[in-house]
Amino acid sequence: MIRRVIYISIFVLFLSSPMPSLAQTLDKQSALKQALLNNPSYKAALLEIEAAAGERSQASLLPNPSTVFEIENIGGSGQREGF
Repeated sequence: MIRRVIYISIFVLFLSSPMPSLAQTLDKQSALKQALLNNPSYKAALLEIEAAAGERSQASLLPNPSTVFEIENIGGSGQREGF
């Protein structure tokens, strides 16, 4: 019984481990590309470039118009005086 459990657990571990024949080979170009894409400093630099481009495009646009209304003492008498 114990042997059977050991054999089954070894078989399960064998099936769960990656097969060497399924491993993917990398050439120098794709390895460098993968390293750059996973580099946090490189990602931060790219995001800063995108942010600067967004700031430039926002600065080139016209500002939003604003409107101000002021109403002073219209029809104010009695309790409503000073409205």
